[in-house]
Amino acid sequence: MGIRGWVRNLPEGDAVQIVAEGEKQDLLKLVELLKRGPPGALVEKSDESWGEYSGAYSGFQIKF
Repeated sequence: MGIRGWVRNLPEGDAVQIVAEGEKQDLLKLVELLKRGPPGALVEKSDESWGEYSGAYSGFQIKF
């Protein structure tokens, strides 16, 4: 999708945090996909905030 940033599971075990940068239309598509979740998942809530592009990320990684 051309999105850069990272994703991680939060310590509570029932939430995921994502920081992402990219073209607005790609980010909007990502938000919609996240609201649905993968097959078999139940997404109960989705919070999002938008900020200025920082250019801090060169790829996308999973943080452990």
